[in-house]
Amino acid sequence: MTGNGLLDVIEPDGSHVVKARLSKEGLSLVDPEIVSKAEKMKLSNSAITSMLKCPAKFAADKWILRDIMPEDPLSANVLGSAFHKVMEIFYGKPAGKRTVEDMRDAYREALSLDEFKAVKEDKEARQWVKDRVNSYWAMGLEKPDEVQIASVEREGKWGPYTKKGLELYVQDKIGDSKRETCGFIDRLCVDDDGEYLIDDWKTGKKADVFDPSDKYPDFSKVRQQILYTLMLEQQGGRVKAARLIYPKTAYKDPDGEEAIGGFVDDIPIRNKHYVKQAIKDVETVDAMVESCVSRNTWDTEPSPLCSWCPLVNICPAAMKMNKANAVESRSNQPTKEFLADGGIVAA
Repeated sequence: MTGNGLLDVIEPDGSHVVKARLSKEGLSLVDPEIVSKAEKMKLSNSAITSMLKCPAKFAADKWILRDIMPEDPLSANVLGSAFHKVMEIFYGKPAGKRTVEDMRDAYREALSLDEFKAVKEDKEARQWVKDRVNSYWAMGLEKPDEVQIASVEREGKWGPYTKKGLELYVQDKIGDSKRETCGFIDRLCVDDDGEYLIDDWKTGKKADVFDPSDKYPDFSKVRQQILYTLMLEQQGGRVKAARLIYPKTAYKDPDGEEAIGGFVDDIPIRNKHYVKQAIKDVETVDAMVESCVSRNTWDTEPSPLCSWCPLVNICPAAMKMNKANAVESRSNQPTKEFLADGGIVAA
């Protein structure tokens, strides 16, 4: 591996510290600390999705851009996290303490956390979270007091312990991958027969139901639930079903009409073709990461979406479309100077 010595990270004029260099071939990491993180990284569903699109963008996002481009405190991700936290607190309460008033308490407790300070102080943001909590309640999907949260046995440094199935961390090797895959299950329930039900809260504007006949089918959400299923069952669990719960979203009703409200997407975790593809995706990305690390080059993968990438204004491989929305997007992406100040320079 090259380019990871102390002097390599200092530009000759001393203007800034270089963490990575971007060439037409890919992104080369320079900062020794980042190189070490890359060597040790685990896979996740989001990492797999990002790597399959563009390894260079994945590496820049994961280890550099998130530090120099702070997330909007009222972004869709933050609002979604606030809703997740409400549900985590609410279902962390014992049966008999999951009433409407308990849900209100969970909402207030979640928004009192420092990470959601901006949400609490913004009327529209608060209402966004309230709308989804209210819509979930109105769905009548389940009786909260009858929901059984799973207790999962784990081995720790000091012996076995039990972990509640809320924001449950799972980790294991999938297929023939060398690296472990990991993730967090939003809610893991258990039925009277001891079988698991995987629930994942989704707060997007539209329910993206996987359809292999689409021009650009998005397999990521199906893959995520299949990977969770594989990991749980490799560790001795039995998974009955997995579903995505949208408390408020746009979806098509049984008649094909557009509707807005609560929606549940039952994921076909036993579809043998989908399971095979999910495992293949893990193994493919595992090999990609091994190659990127060994060459210290995270490959560029030009596509029509390059104009929406933060690296577009310095990437020699970028596909720059001339459509108005693409041109406008490029004008809103970080400048060469901004990226250089943050540690990413063109090779």
